[in-house]
Amino acid sequence: MRAVLHSLARNNVLWKIFWLPLVRLARHMTWQRSQVELERLRRELGPDYRVLAGPFAGLRYPKFEAVGSSLIGKLVGIYEIELGALMEKILVAPYETVVDLGCAEGYYAVGLAV
Repeated sequence: MRAVLHSLARNNVLWKIFWLPLVRLARHMTWQRSQVELERLRRELGPDYRVLAGPFAGLRYPKFEAVGSSLIGKLVGIYEIELGALMEKILVAPYETVVDLGCAEGYYAVGLAV
């Protein structure tokens, strides 16, 4: 079966007529599904987009997007999971100043300030 599929995939005519449209349809359906899941998550999180867990639980996002990173991981509270123990230590220390270089939308800067 694998050899048959391989030979069919190598056939240029079949590729253009059948396989390429099928691949495009699969990509489109995957994209559509991701949009449905994002919209569902947006509705479940409500209008205030608060971080659900982790050291920054309760932190509010102004809109449903992140700059160059995973918004979903941040809102669920697992984005900083590797730094969790360090963040907990930082959060209980009496620091007066925190410097965050390259902070994009300010997840750590605002999280630490709050």
